[in-house]
Amino acid sequence: MCSCSSSVVVLLVRSGRRTRIENVWAAGEVACHSLHGANRLGCNSTAECLVWGGITGEEIAKYLATNPGLHAFPEARAGEEEARVFKGLLQKDGPENPYKIRRELRAAMDAHAGVYRTGDSMKEGLRKIGELKERFRNVGIQDKGRVYNSNLFHALECENMLDLAEALLLAADAREESRGGHARRDFPARDDDRFLKHSMVHYDGGGKPRLDYKPVTITLWKPVERKY
Repeated sequence: MCSCSSSVVVLLVRSGRRTRIENVWAAGEVACHSLHGANRLGCNSTAECLVWGGITGEEIAKYLATNPGLHAFPEARAGEEEARVFKGLLQKDGPENPYKIRRELRAAMDAHAGVYRTGDSMKEGLRKIGELKERFRNVGIQDKGRVYNSNLFHALECENMLDLAEALLLAADAREESRGGHARRDFPARDDDRFLKHSMVHYDGGGKPRLDYKPVTITLWKPVERKY
């Protein structure tokens, strides 16, 4: 599960299991358990979602049958987010257009985050994203309504995409190897000694991303290089 607004929280769980947040569950690729590895085939995600969705549902039913106590709703945090969106973002009348920023972000990711990458290109992409994030601070929301405001939720999507694009390129630039769909022309070989691990990007409230890693748990099969 990934929630992106003023911060990004990434939770890693096994499919069909509870996350670290009580009463929040995850199934499929959103659970980040890498059932298919770094280079899964198309449509594997659909089968994974169906299978583990059923398993997760069964586990939730078992959990609820124990009459678990529920945590109090974090009203203060919800109030902070409501104020950030409706008293902050919605009221902005800056000169920047969120739709133009989104188009430029798409072009930047096409140019710098494609299948074939280089460190110099990804660094240029990060520079561009930093520029777009700075411009987003001066965005303008034309529709000030609070009922089905597509202008507002498109701006929120753009804000989230900027964080996700930055996290993706930061992790990819640091991964000096080629693996799965991440093919670097400057580092064409796979490097299990240094990079057999999950990349984790955190936003801890300061607005700057922090890169970390999590070990890969290997059970029955040791990963090998794809030869075809």
